[in-house]
Amino acid sequence: MYCARAVAYSKLKDFDRALADFDHSLELDSTLVNTHFNRGKVLYRMGRDDDALISITNAIDLETLVPDQLFFRSVIFTKKKRYEEAISDLNKAIEMDASNADYYQARGYCFMELGRFQDATLDFSKSIQLQPGFVKAIYSRGVVYQSTNRHTEAIQDLSRVIALSPKFAEAYLIRAKCQLSVGQLEWARRDLQAFETLSGRSDLALRKRLDELSTEPSSREPSQIPKSR
Repeated sequence: MYCARAVAYSKLKDFDRALADFDHSLELDSTLVNTHFNRGKVLYRMGRDDDALISITNAIDLETLVPDQLFFRSVIFTKKKRYEEAISDLNKAIEMDASNADYYQARGYCFMELGRFQDATLDFSKSIQLQPGFVKAIYSRGVVYQSTNRHTEAIQDLSRVIALSPKFAEAYLIRAKCQLSVGQLEWARRDLQAFETLSGRSDLALRKRLDELSTEPSSREPSQIPKSR
């Protein structure tokens, strides 16, 4: 009864009452796996990451490994920049369910943060293969391509992101930097302007560089932007 009511409170975002009911439920039976897991999710939504990690780990330790629990714990590890531990959990989750695009995207992000760009690219590509319209994975692969100077491929991915999600401000900014790198200055200006309009911010270094180049002949408008794949 307590657990069911806690879940209802959680859906209403009444997290204090949800947590109190989860605690009452565990006082009666501390072996309830789903109660530990759902309690951890509530604690995470309350911003109590350390307590959430303990609760999710309790759930994992009580039961044969479940991919969703490992994935959720990896989210907390990633937020805390404990990338190797996140990768370990995601490796296990993928072994149990190799068809989940979220798992590959999440692991790819950890690889990217560790500078393991080849591994990141492989995971993002697998995620996109499983879910072709997965904007987060496409954007992340574009960022990796930009970081490794594969600017044309980055532009293709970022163009695809923008086609799928036209208000994705950061995609315009990264594409602007790539456009500058390949000499497409007018497109870079347009993308920076789009980023500024959508986000209310600017990239001062990029703006300064584009202003410096504004009178050079190479700044003429290109005929078209590279097509997305």
